[in-house]
Amino acid sequence: NQPTLIQQTAAAYVGDMGITNPYIPLENCYDNSLCDTTSDDPEITEKILDAVTFYVQTLGVPSRRNYDNADILKGKELFNQSNCNSCHVAEIKTGNYHVAELSNQKIFPYTDLLLHDMGEGLADNRPDFKADGREWRTAPLWGIGLVNVVNGHTNFLHDGRARSIEEAVLWHDGEAKDSKERFMNFSKSERELILNFIDSL
Repeated sequence: NQPTLIQQTAAAYVGDMGITNPYIPLENCYDNSLCDTTSDDPEITEKILDAVTFYVQTLGVPSRRNYDNADILKGKELFNQSNCNSCHVAEIKTGNYHVAELSNQKIFPYTDLLLHDMGEGLADNRPDFKADGREWRTAPLWGIGLVNVVNGHTNFLHDGRARSIEEAVLWHDGEAKDSKERFMNFSKSERELILNFIDSL
């Protein structure tokens, strides 16, 4: 629900850490007696906010693993046959950007970055800006196979309810219902090939 990365960073500083900044100079308090909601003197400077934003926007993406393995390629083919790639789009080209290394680059995030109705099962009925309570942005899949290595868990979806990639797929509904059903109709070995492909991203 943030229009730019710098605003997301500013909001995270205040909302997650209670640190005010030039974008959001007042604390966000549930109890006004516990914090100063009158001072608009930011706790960090714009220079620090800019530096942190630059750091976040230039973080590298984990490298693909086993991308040329025959079974991974078969899993990719089945992933596309199930039409998962209609939302989890493999390739996107970035636009013009003031950071040359990020400008006009071919990237492979496996997302369309768009909102989709994911059905009643995933609905939280909490509208967020233009998203209604049933809509979610397509999560990028790049790096997903390293979630357990980095975070020590395999909890997925917006609230961590899925304990594996397969469970996350099975929670898909709404606009993704046909893709989920195609996945379910594959044999166990074919489903494993798809999951191994996703794990390679």
